[in-house]
Amino acid sequence: MKRRFQDTLNWLDDNILFILATFLLLLIPLWPKIPLADLIPGYIVRLRLEDIIVFITFIIYLIWVWRGKISWKMPTWQLIFACIALGAMSILSGIFVLDTIPLEGMVHVSKSVLHWARYVEYFFLSFLFFSTLKTKKQFKIILTSILIVVSGVSIYGMGQKYLYWPLYSTMNREFSKGMRLYLTPHARVQSTFGGHYDFAAYLVLMLPLTLIIAWHAPKRWQKALAWLTHILGLWAIIASAARTSILAYFAAATILFTINIFANKELKLGAKIGRFIGQQFFYYCLVGLLIFNFGQDMIERFEQSLNSIEVLKVNYERFKAFRGQMTAMFHFEEIKPPENSVAVNIDSYGNNVAVNTQTADSNVLTPTDSRPTDNKPADVYVDVPDIKYRQNEKGEMEAYEATRTWSVNAEKYGLSMAIRFDTLWPNALRALARNPLLGSGYGTINKGDQLDLFTEADSTDNNYLRTLGETGLLGFFTFYGSIIFTLIVAIKQLKNPANRGLVRWYGYGFIAATIGILINALYIDVFAASKVAFSFWMLYGIFWASQKLEKQKADL
Repeated sequence: MKRRFQDTLNWLDDNILFILATFLLLLIPLWPKIPLADLIPGYIVRLRLEDIIVFITFIIYLIWVWRGKISWKMPTWQLIFACIALGAMSILSGIFVLDTIPLEGMVHVSKSVLHWARYVEYFFLSFLFFSTLKTKKQFKIILTSILIVVSGVSIYGMGQKYLYWPLYSTMNREFSKGMRLYLTPHARVQSTFGGHYDFAAYLVLMLPLTLIIAWHAPKRWQKALAWLTHILGLWAIIASAARTSILAYFAAATILFTINIFANKELKLGAKIGRFIGQQFFYYCLVGLLIFNFGQDMIERFEQSLNSIEVLKVNYERFKAFRGQMTAMFHFEEIKPPENSVAVNIDSYGNNVAVNTQTADSNVLTPTDSRPTDNKPADVYVDVPDIKYRQNEKGEMEAYEATRTWSVNAEKYGLSMAIRFDTLWPNALRALARNPLLGSGYGTINKGDQLDLFTEADSTDNNYLRTLGETGLLGFFTFYGSIIFTLIVAIKQLKNPANRGLVRWYGYGFIAATIGILINALYIDVFAASKVAFSFWMLYGIFWASQKLEKQKADL
């Protein structure tokens, strides 16, 4: 008995970090963004369950490093450490040189340090997976976990879409406090994520991996399971209706098809071209079928940009009529929304807003079920007055509602793009101009020229401009330098005949996923969205672990 207990302790000693790493791989995407506590009063970023578990894992990891149980020097560790150091320097510069981070009340400093700590948290996961992934069996467990997670978040998204399963959003200040919500029929699916943009970006990362597993899994039942998972994920990214993410995924999928076929040394060029065309054709027929059945919201989103696919709308209306007839024939029971809940939709700004305002603060939550009307940008659905202030007869300032006016960019490109052109992106460039080397510091871009303003949320809707504005050219080149260097190594491995099996397949998927997320970063702050950032740096660490296993001639 004593011997068995000692053996169990020894096994835990060797495997506890891998267990925690796998648990985090499963927990972070699957657990909704339910806040546990405020970290900074009034700020949208809050303490969550995964933060506590990551912190506990970090402490154990440091102890194991001190004991010499694990190796931590990933090939890009210098770039990552430099990025962390430069981020700290940008905060110091913002406090003591630029005055972009005021010391009053320490709330501004706390917010900047919080953002810096979040990046440290993200980076840590890459070291965790690099250090703990040591065997072929563990590698298979990780790939299986990826299939479980993608299936889980996709099925939960279906539950939200059709069964009123709850969602917890961070795309609205009030909702981020943990308000329980449900989707209206035409709202965009976000599953367990804080918003539909984050959910779609996560799928951009994971769908290439499920596809490569579906192609190369050794057994039929494994292929079938991977294909089912992939199709569920395709439905989910279509239901998210996030245009940039969908285009980024299509680019990633095309790259994956190209690598998988043209890296095959056994096929002649003609056979490669034929297989490439044939596989692409059947795959995108599958995608088109899913869009036809479930992608009306996505089609309408693209119509705002293209306005040239009326025939799809007509055919979809015919399909909906047919589906309604089938539903009536089989007497499907209509699912009712839950009582005492808030219905949520997506407004033209991309934010979650409430539909049933009777149960929410009407000053914050606005109904958005109506269609666009004249004299507004194409993606504006309701007339929201502009709140302005004037001095009354008593000399006091009072608020009043004025007719909202729209910029030239809003009228030409829509409000979503105009916000980027008119405000977010110019603010980032101004932040970079203050200190081209180190930027203005974390969490300072949205202030504009009001340096003492405390912003409740921070985004730039372009991760490259955000990195430049917050940490300057030095932070930009170290952050993306580590990603590009890893991508180059992965591409070079395509020519290495020694790479085989899981290492080679994972390399294919990692290349496609990384390029996809880099495209996605042009329009969304994907590397600052916690669930997406956590997941990317996990995949990053898994890639370097696979390279380490290959060098050790592990049977992969």
